Amino acid sequence: MKIKKFSPGIRASVLAIIIFSVITTALMFYISPGSLATFFRMGLDKPLMLLLNYIPVPLIMLLFYFITGNCVFSCGIPFMIFMAASFANRAKSKLRQDPLVPSDLSVITEVKSILGSYDNIYKILLIAALIVVILICVTAFVFFRRNRSLTIKKRLIGTVGCTACMFALFTTAYSSTELYDSFQVDGNIYFKVNQYISKGFLYSFLYDINNLKVSKPDNYSASEFKASDVSASAEDYEDISKPNIVMIMSEAFSDISNSDSISFEGFGDPLEFYNSFIERDDVLSGHIVVPNFGGGTSDTEFDVLTACSTKYINSSQVSYNFVRDKMDCLPRLLENVGYDTLAIHPGYGWFYNRINVFQNMGFDDFLYLEEDFDPATQNKGGYISDAVTTESIIENFEKHTSESDDPLFEFCVTIQNHGPYEEKYTDLKTNFSTDIELTDVEKAMYSGYFEGIDDADAQIEALVNYFENSDEPVVLVFFGDHLPGFSNGMAYFSKFRQDINLNGNQEQLLKSYETPFFIWANEAAVKTTNISKNMRHIDMPEDNIISSYYLGAAVMELLDMGDISSLISYVNEIRTKLPVASGNLYVYPDGTLTDTVDEENRQMLEKYKRWIYYKLFDDEIE
Repeated sequence: MKIKKFSPGIRASVLAIIIFSVITTALMFYISPGSLATFFRMGLDKPLMLLLNYIPVPLIMLLFYFITGNCVFSCGIPFMIFMAASFANRAKSKLRQDPLVPSDLSVITEVKSILGSYDNIYKILLIAALIVVILICVTAFVFFRRNRSLTIKKRLIGTVGCTACMFALFTTAYSSTELYDSFQVDGNIYFKVNQYISKGFLYSFLYDINNLKVSKPDNYSASEFKASDVSASAEDYEDISKPNIVMIMSEAFSDISNSDSISFEGFGDPLEFYNSFIERDDVLSGHIVVPNFGGGTSDTEFDVLTACSTKYINSSQVSYNFVRDKMDCLPRLLENVGYDTLAIHPGYGWFYNRINVFQNMGFDDFLYLEEDFDPATQNKGGYISDAVTTESIIENFEKHTSESDDPLFEFCVTIQNHGPYEEKYTDLKTNFSTDIELTDVEKAMYSGYFEGIDDADAQIEALVNYFENSDEPVVLVFFGDHLPGFSNGMAYFSKFRQDINLNGNQEQLLKSYETPFFIWANEAAVKTTNISKNMRHIDMPEDNIISSYYLGAAVMELLDMGDISSLISYVNEIRTKLPVASGNLYVYPDGTLTDTVDEENRQMLEKYKRWIYYKLFDDEIE
């Protein structure tokens, strides 16, 4: 049977593209989280903002048209791409309280996990989208053909013209910080989701592409640090006792279960051991202010291990993307003074490129899921359990002490308490009580999270008990990477922890990025080091709240190795003057919270930013 093919003219095709691009843009606004009415109300005052969100859509469709000569294909495929990006942005904004940014494309598997794990509707939408794409392609090339008036010359001119327009706009309008900042933001301007909602997803996404490349800080010169940036050697610490250091970053570990509106009576407090342990006189505990909310694990790792702040890298990329060569950070610095170094993460070694990043950081060995763990027998809730991870920490510690006289720096990233939480554990019953009305899904979600916290608490107890009975000197450092990202957004916090609000005042915003930490030394380490005395005299602020990039440096100071590198020494100095410096959040030693700093501290931070750039891009490690 002969199939009749349609051949729409150039004018009809362009008109169809214009109409379809308007529909596509409107649907993108509709899908994005927030109020569509609010956006258009603001758009009436700033019509340029609406235009900046619209222009890329017809340009992309026209580019597809001039390349393929097919109107249906050039409308349908870009439409599906824009819809997919909009849904991903909506899901990530809801689950992580963070919009879809260009750097997410480098960890696309995590985006896929978000869309595929939290709600079955996304799986259905993905299957439906694939079917629609197939139908578009079949319809486009079986029932439609290129109009003969669209000659090769016209197609070439059109392709070059569209490309030139996009390049010109991208390097001008979409790269202008002055223009982007001139548009009003509805809500807290420091909450990135508000930026994307108020200014449009597409415009904001394209603007952020320009942030993928890190620009040099003002007044930067590599020569400022080339001679002065030095690190210690083993000879420098010959007379200092060097204990083993076991550092654990626990997935989504927090104390948000400490709420007056939640009771664990009859169930067991998930933080029972932790809450009592941090009250001991030999424990230094508090909170670190991490770079992200609900995700971004590797950024907290980066902060702690490098003493460089993710917040002061002028880019929307994850910080691990910049560790492309050998870096003079904590593992390598400790290796230089005589430590053996080991990293453990019972997740995929390729994720966040850890398998290469950890090597560049100076870890001698790295144990990860594909090589060293068995998901079939060792998982709980879909991930390797904290109990198994604890066994690995202890087994490898014992293996090292039996084979080497050198101290060990053992760094572990747990994974069990990764979301989603609502269907994480089979047959898990509600493990808390509250007078606040909750849906069955919310009860399951919070119970799943508390189950993971209970297992993390058991991990702390097991490690403390083990090292308390060990003759080997050990300093145990434990901290959370970020607060949990629940699939119902900020509902938990609005009900149970009103002091945490990403869209609230300065105090609430600060709390949104706080996770617990503690530092503890066993008896053998107390006897052989000055850590007990140093804990009493280290300059810590009120309530022991510090930025995450101070934590590793503070541990070095407690062990009399605060000058293990020039940068570590400088970071410890900053901590005494600005215990928290994270974006627009600054906390002074007396607990004063502000969004501005005086000139002296501003200059100190500007030097710190230049130093970070030097460490990442210009430092040459022999």
